[in-house]
Amino acid sequence: MFRDRAEAGQRLGEWLRHLRGRPDLEVLGIARGGAPVAAEVAGVLRVPWTVIAVRRLISSACPGLTMGAVAEGGYVSAVGNRAMVSTNVDTAQVERMAVRLRQGEPLPELADRTVILVDDGAVTGATARAACRAVRAADAARIILAVPLIAPCTVAGVCDCADEVVRVVAIPRIERLGDYYRKYPSITEADVVTLLATDGIDAATA
Repeated sequence: MFRDRAEAGQRLGEWLRHLRGRPDLEVLGIARGGAPVAAEVAGVLRVPWTVIAVRRLISSACPGLTMGAVAEGGYVSAVGNRAMVSTNVDTAQVERMAVRLRQGEPLPELADRTVILVDDGAVTGATARAACRAVRAADAARIILAVPLIAPCTVAGVCDCADEVVRVVAIPRIERLGDYYRKYPSITEADVVTLLATDGIDAATA
């Protein structure tokens, strides 16, 4: 159990501390929930960070059921029927989200870099896979998916996209990430913008 996303990020950062000092690191938080965690990881590693926009695709027939995810650049991952997911993708929406979150700034140059993709946890792995595909398409040399908690079966599902998965704890079965945080408020786009502007965790509602 984590106190909040800040503590999760601090503990995750300690697992990654051996990378501190490497000149090729980029830290990307998977927006929105991964942003407060990424801020802490970047603080431990003493590197800048930003966010990558990823939007979950939810079943209209069963609200709350994740069908897949789409990352900026139009990179899609599916949970189950990919053909069904492809008919529910609005890539323009996630591109607008990226513009709002980074205030019009592009992603940093990722070619030949080691990219640490950070989220607050992984249930289906859909958002992680979509983000990994976007980063891979940008010619990153190595992708490390870093999450505080993940199920072993989800690790297996993301290994075809990420070169390495780092987690603080492995949970046999995860249904709701919030069950493993004492404080797990929703993170708004405004919270992410504020975090990026202050480069710190104190301004967010994490």
